Amino acid sequence: MPFPITNDNLVELTKLFLKRMNSNRTEPMDEGKTQDSLLLLLPKEVIYEIYTYLSYTDLGRSLMVCKALQVISENSWLWRDFCNTYFPFYNSEAGQSWKNIFKVHRKLQIGWTQGRPKDFKMTAWRGHQQYINCFDLYKRHVVSGAADNDVNIWTFGNTTPLHTLKGHGGLINTVRFNEVWIISGSNDSRACVWDTSTGRNIKTLQHTGPVNSLFFNDTTLWTASADRYIKNWDLRSGNQILSTYNGAYPVIKIEAGIGPYIITHDSQTVRYFDTRNNAITPVNTINVPGITCTSYTTDNRYAVGFNSGDLREYNLNNGTLLNNSRLHYSPITCLHAEGDCVATGSSDSTLKIWNINTGQVLHQLVGHKDGPVNAVQMDENRIVSAGSDMCLKVWNRKNGASLYSLLGGSRQERGNNPPHPSKAGCSYLKFDRSRIVASFNSLLRVYSFECTE
Repeated sequence: MPFPITNDNLVELTKLFLKRMNSNRTEPMDEGKTQDSLLLLLPKEVIYEIYTYLSYTDLGRSLMVCKALQVISENSWLWRDFCNTYFPFYNSEAGQSWKNIFKVHRKLQIGWTQGRPKDFKMTAWRGHQQYINCFDLYKRHVVSGAADNDVNIWTFGNTTPLHTLKGHGGLINTVRFNEVWIISGSNDSRACVWDTSTGRNIKTLQHTGPVNSLFFNDTTLWTASADRYIKNWDLRSGNQILSTYNGAYPVIKIEAGIGPYIITHDSQTVRYFDTRNNAITPVNTINVPGITCTSYTTDNRYAVGFNSGDLREYNLNNGTLLNNSRLHYSPITCLHAEGDCVATGSSDSTLKIWNINTGQVLHQLVGHKDGPVNAVQMDENRIVSAGSDMCLKVWNRKNGASLYSLLGGSRQERGNNPPHPSKAGCSYLKFDRSRIVASFNSLLRVYSFECTE
């Protein structure tokens, strides 16, 4: 078959080019040559230039025409340009051809967009005896913490935990990890530091109340507790560096701000601290009773959701209220900020997408049923939400359209799969470019869109 479909204009242009290039030729041009054979008479540089105008679909079709065009169509530079154009944030892997990289990312894109059963593989991870209360996703591993007091390390491709970390004496409230450390916080008032590769307990750090939240970098760890204190630790020695009283209410969350700044919140206040000069110096305290959830947005701006259904955005430097909108008429149960947008989920089963610059509601997402939205996450293209209806939903961020649903099983309570007491159904979710991980009571389910896993 000629490539692509015989085009008379292209044939004539090719003949004209060849005649001008070979003006001294005495033998007549073979008028019976097909378009693909004429194409191969051109210099390689010209052929490659022509091929830069093809779509990736046509480039793929040319692979099947003949061996000569197959060699041209396999050219790495052509496929690299497609990767740069369609997937500017791709993760290249050593040893892979650019064509295979494009193929993998294109399949991921189709799988994320369409969600057909053949586009993804669902794997259930069973390892906890009680409901999962938190988990973290990093590269090809997941670490989960549950009400059975255990921390499990999972790796994609396996269905059983790589390690089960025992040592806590209470519900696991928070976990974070990287290639070196896993750090968990528990109702037993302790934060434990574990070796990621072996699962061995390295250090145990003490509060006088449940450890609710933490974050860390290469050298230091920050913990926040219901004992109303936040503490800073040296990860290598385990020594406490700094400690400060946060306020009259248990600290719910601590997170990193820009540079040396940290942000905390309890049910009544948001606090912004400067940690330079070996001290924890309060910069600003914002009194906002009724907080349910928060998310750092950008440029020292902070989004706060409330029991009233309000979403407000504050300037952390001076406490100024930048935006205030009544998004829902029921409590906001979760929110996530990405770029100039915030996605909120509510106990009224709906989600809304809010532009933080204009204060405008861009989309209302309706699809979950019979209970609150428990978790939401978005990136530049998609939004994924988790509901008490045992369902994950994937939405198009640009137009708010519902793409598809991923079901997590029956809502019937079973003895070997006890429900989360405050986040029944699908409790938590995280996703990266190739998979969604979600917790359903004591199970983790992985929905993978990778070509092979």
